[in-house]
Order: sequence, then C-alpha cells, then structure tokens
Amino acid sequence: MKYETRKREEMIYLDNAATTVVDQQVWETMLPIYIEEYGNPSALYQFGSACEKKINEVRKIIASILHVDSANIYFSPGGTYANNLVLQGVLSRGGKGNIISAMTEHSSVYQTIQNYQEKKEVRMASVNSTGFIDSAEIASLIDENTLLVSIMHVNNELGTIQPIQEMGKTIKKANPKTLFHVDGIQGFGKVPIDLKRCKVDFYSMSGHKLHGPKGIGAVYIADPNALRKQWFGGNQEQGMFPGTENVAGIIGLGKAAEIAATTREQNWAHTDTLRSQLIRGIQDIEDHKINSPLENYSPFILNLGFKDIRAEVLLHMMDDEGFCISSGSACGKSKRSRVLESIGVPKDYIDGSIRISLSKYNKEEEIDQFIIALKDKVAEIRSIIRRGR
Repeated sequence: MKYETRKREEMIYLDNAATTVVDQQVWETMLPIYIEEYGNPSALYQFGSACEKKINEVRKIIASILHVDSANIYFSPGGTYANNLVLQGVLSRGGKGNIISAMTEHSSVYQTIQNYQEKKEVRMASVNSTGFIDSAEIASLIDENTLLVSIMHVNNELGTIQPIQEMGKTIKKANPKTLFHVDGIQGFGKVPIDLKRCKVDFYSMSGHKLHGPKGIGAVYIADPNALRKQWFGGNQEQGMFPGTENVAGIIGLGKAAEIAATTREQNWAHTDTLRSQLIRGIQDIEDHKINSPLENYSPFILNLGFKDIRAEVLLHMMDDEGFCISSGSACGKSKRSRVLESIGVPKDYIDGSIRISLSKYNKEEEIDQFIIALKDKVAEIRSIIRRGR
C-alpha cells in the first residue's frame, strides 16, 4: 500500500503550529503495526512482547534527545493529556499550597490551573512585551508552600523561547522541593534541551507538532511518586495512562522525533530564512506590528498584527486564495487572544493579528506568493473598513 500526500499545489500550508503533515517515513514505519505487527504489548506471547520491545526502543530515542533515562518517559494520548496529568497529578494532592505560571500559557495549562484556584493559590508571573518571563520574578513568587511552577518552553502563539535552564536553577535554589513542569509541545525536536541540566521535573510532548501522527504524545516524569494518578483501568505506562498502548502512534512519534533530531539544525536555518523573508516582505504595509520577539525566538512561529483589520475576515480571504494561516492557538478559536492581551498588544492590533507557522516543507516561493496575497487582502479589507467610517 502506497501513501500519497495531497498535492501541495492545491494550497500553501502555513499553520504548522496547529498541526503538521505526517512525514512519509513516519507513515511507512507505522503501517506494518496496523496490518502485520498488531499484537497487544501486554500479552505474554512473543507476538505481543515484540510490540512492547518496539515501544521501549522509542522510549530510548526520546530519552536520548532529552538527555534523560528512558524509564522516565511515559506515552500519552497527546500533549493536552500530558499537561493535564502533571498539573492535576500535583494539584489534586491534599493540603494547601500554591502554583506559579503565566497568562501566556497554553489553554491546557491555563484552564487546568484556573480549575484549581479555589483549592490552591494561583500566582501569575508577569511577561514583557514579547512574552518573556523574568526568572528573578519567578523566584520572588516562590515560598515554602510552592508546589509547582509550570512554564511553556516555546510559546505557541509568539514563538518566544523561555530561558528554561536559568529558570530551573532559580526555582530549585528558591525551594528545592518545588516541582518544575515545562510544556515542551512546541519545542520538542526543534529546540535542544537537557532536562537534567535544566532541573526539569516534567516535560510534555506531542507527536503531531513535528510531522508525527495525531493522538500520541509523551511526558518525562522525573519521579512518578510526585504525581497522583488520574486514570484507572490498567497498569500500562505504570498506570499513568492505563489502556492498551497506541503502538502505531508511538512508533510514529519515535520516527518523527528521530528525524527531527537528526535534521534540527538544517530545519532551524531553513525556517529562519523564511521568517526573515516574511518580516522583510511586510515592511511596506502601513500600521503593522510584529508581536513575536526578534531575539530568542523559534523561527517556526511568527505573529503579526495589522491595524484596521479583522483577522477572521483576512483568514477567510487568504483561505480562498489557497493559504492556510491562523489567528492564534487552535484551542482558542473564536476568542480574542489571551496571550496577545497579556503582552500588551493594543486592541486594534490584536483584532487584526495572525499567526504564520512554518515547517521544513515550506519554500521561499511560497512565502513570496503569500506576501503578495497578504498585501492585497490587507489593502482590500482596510479600504472597506475605512470607507465605512
């Protein structure tokens, strides 16, 4: 059976922070698991134990990328599940305490924390105009009752890369018992990190952000005893995520992670070139704002704001021209961006902000076409809005 991707001539896809196309090599690696090697990893016979062996091989791949022990890698149904396990696993424990995070976190972190605010004190660190969090402020918020600090590695709307190593050292110095969770969903396979050196206790990952399949993720857990288990029904993944393992998904995640790790530098350079091309291309559009940082950024994400524009109108018009972009996180659809509000972007620019997220498959000629279309549609929308005033 041969897998054929949709012809890229039909569209120009620039929403890779939402999801990515599955690599051909990944799909080919997964296919035999569905039709030839479909045993249950928990079974005692060889047909099942062979699948268990494959799963453990993937643990080693991911562990080597993060510089940790493979026994501390647990597979989840996705990144949101991984974040929820960590947060609820810590916050559902009895007793008082507080948690520290920021308004710029992904909704799977932010909403989970808000759900516990009647039981635990929530302390939000401030962010600057490009989404950076000051490690010194984190330290000032920590006391003897701080249970957990949860910070995103790479912001999913801005591309801001937080100084995780500096934060980890600061957190443990302020209170060695405070646990450190990093949402690494937009960073894993793209931004190098050594979790032990960064003193990270939990690190969440997702397969479909790096050309792997949907419905699979992973989480690094330094000490499983630090968590209260949230789901029941089996001992798979040491009871953290009970139920028959998604073997094909795990194999796909492993292959995607392996490819990402071996091509990381060239992917970074390629997307950085495209990001710079985008920034140059919009310079002559009046009343524009670059919401993303120009230093310490992930080149895969660029957030732009345009005054006197409705982002949803622009998205639909660009879609009609064959371009796929977004106005922010897919989990925050139809809502004004909490992230952009947090960093102080003026309302006129928030309403007209779009996120362009790149991958290794995007090409310079696609960016040229996008810039031409963007200029045309921004001008068209503004002529209508300004004429109506």
